Amino acid sequence: MINRMNLGTIHFALAFGIMFALTRDPWISGLVSLIAPMIHAVAVLAHSASWRRLFQQTAERQNSAGHSDTLQCRFCTRSQESGDRHPHMHA
Repeated sequence: MINRMNLGTIHFALAFGIMFALTRDPWISGLVSLIAPMIHAVAVLAHSASWRRLFQQTAERQNSAGHSDTLQCRFCTRSQESGDRHPHMHA
């Protein structure tokens, strides 16, 4: 919880500082600094949904081929059990 609050504070401060340097207007800088995390939250939700869909399609394909509960990622050699989360780290 503290880590998320710290990251939020850093994000707000950086967004405010960059926008203030570009516009020299504290009101616009503050507004953008508040709106940017909302857009980021929506993007994270869309990203998570796409990963769930990716693994659901992979699971359906593997189940139709008679494989077990282990899911294989399309992009790497990692696999996961049905309830586990994928590490989302692809080099």
